[in-house]
Amino acid sequence: MGVDPALAETLVTVVGPSGICNIIGAMKLAKYMRFGPGDNVVTIATDGFDRYDSVMGRNEISLSGIDPDGV
Repeated sequence: MGVDPALAETLVTVVGPSGICNIIGAMKLAKYMRFGPGDNVVTIATDGFDRYDSVMGRNEISLSGIDPDGV
């Protein structure tokens, strides 16, 4: 059970962090419930990663020790 690594790499460029968490949660639920090939779990990938450019940039700057408001 899982996602093909090539598909996972593609999802990172399309689905944002919230959507990735939803997908991982759905996969964990399916595993916990011992779902098989004939069972389904439905979730929503709520956003695209393109919505996070400014936030991710600010976090990277913040983690580097630079004041993001000074940039």
